[in-house]
Amino acid sequence: MSEIRESSPAPRTAARERLLRRLAVAMALLVVFCLGEASLRVYARLSSYIPKVDLYDAPHYLLGRALVPGADYESRVGSIHVNSLGFRGSEFAPAKPQGTYRIAAVGGSTTFGYYPATSSDQAAYPAVLERLLNTAKPDSLVARYEVINAGVPGYSLRSSLQNFSSRLLFFQPDMLIVYHATNDLARYGNENGLTHPLLNQFVPQGVMAGLLDQVMGWSYLFQELRFTLGTRLWGGLLAALQTGGGGEWRYDPRYELVFRRDLRHLVLLAKANGVVPVLATQAIAFTAKTDFANLTEAERRMLFDRPAHFYGTIPGPRRFEVFQRYNQAIRELALEE
Repeated sequence: MSEIRESSPAPRTAARERLLRRLAVAMALLVVFCLGEASLRVYARLSSYIPKVDLYDAPHYLLGRALVPGADYESRVGSIHVNSLGFRGSEFAPAKPQGTYRIAAVGGSTTFGYYPATSSDQAAYPAVLERLLNTAKPDSLVARYEVINAGVPGYSLRSSLQNFSSRLLFFQPDMLIVYHATNDLARYGNENGLTHPLLNQFVPQGVMAGLLDQVMGWSYLFQELRFTLGTRLWGGLLAALQTGGGGEWRYDPRYELVFRRDLRHLVLLAKANGVVPVLATQAIAFTAKTDFANLTEAERRMLFDRPAHFYGTIPGPRRFEVFQRYNQAIRELALEE
């Protein structure tokens, strides 16, 4: 009678041990990532932290980036609503009603309303202007004034020119207000963006970067790490090397040439379509002799309409120089026209 023996478990091989260790590390990283993601989302709801994910804008085939129709974002410090037509604020009829004077306001965060300083749609200047006009009624023949907030954070004048020609003209505006600022005249440490100062923000830098953005675009933690490591540390280093130190904000005369050309094209396009162009200068509450090293909290908020902590990374005198150049270009074109 043959003897039956129990088979002993196969000994663990070195390859199997390595696989188990890698799985354990992967699981640990996944747990840490999930905890970090959950913590950051809770923190965003309870504080003034602004997530780096694209909460209300997305890639656009024509404009680079555009607001997402119907998008809503709300936190403890404020809210943003994008209407069904893709503009910040309340709904309006695509066809201009009889007796309505419609104003289109284009720009970057200057017009959109920098968040969270402009903590609601009604606090952005286009909405404030609309309320003031409808209260004052400067023209008795106008039944109602409408101001479309067509600003998008990060837009340069090139983007607004495209926005006006491809979208806003459809809504038959009577007036166009152009209010930009530093996005157009400052060097950002990327010489490839010469014809469009912010082009590098709109086009993925390589296939992998674009793929990661598509897969992980929802993640607060991933985008925070990407922003901190990529934009602040690596981008800051490149900017310091290319601009000779001192951060990324530096006036670049080549960008001014592009800005002036695009501004002239926008004015001519508006006039050709019967739209009155209005060029707004950047409000500056200080003089060239201002001591930027010792600004008070109130002075910081008054000048830039930004949270005070925003200034720690931007040298005041350089930003002031960009504002001066911008205003000079606006005034010179206004005199020409």
